[in-house]
Amino acid sequence: MKSEKPTPLGNILESLLKETPYGSMIEKHRLFEHWESLVGPALSARVRPQKIMGKTLVLEVDHPAWIQELQFLKSDILSKIHKRFPESQIHELRLVLA
Repeated sequence: MKSEKPTPLGNILESLLKETPYGSMIEKHRLFEHWESLVGPALSARVRPQKIMGKTLVLEVDHPAWIQELQFLKSDILSKIHKRFPESQIHELRLVLA
């Protein structure tokens, strides 16, 4: 007789949440936890995710010069978000000065 390992509770809850309207919201906000690994330590020290409004990620930037720099990096950041969090449906970045 073969014994099966029990399914971890976290896996069960994750699969249940994906079936609710809250599932996509949770998926979107997971990128907050992984922000530094997405953009690197240098950029994450200057730019932080503030909130998500629909399909827009609002980023708080600590200096006006970084807002200009981020205009050039937007497509790269969005590409990294889409690869790592395909269900997040983030399509735009909005930059605001802290």
